[in-house]
Amino acid sequence: MTDNLLVDPVFRVRTRTGLVQASLSGVLALLGQDVVVDFPGLRPHHRHPWHAFLCQLAVMALEE
Repeated sequence: MTDNLLVDPVFRVRTRTGLVQASLSGVLALLGQDVVVDFPGLRPHHRHPWHAFLCQLAVMALEE
């Protein structure tokens, strides 16, 4: 794998203004701005693990 999830825009995100490609840090920034509608490529059985992962990542990023 040659992609760097922190800087390469590998995630598709549907926002209020349309589809965008974002890095993992970009996804967290978009979630912080409350503009994310959904993740179009996400399968139904992946929703909970993806949500749990993003919540845990945000806590670790914001922890002092």
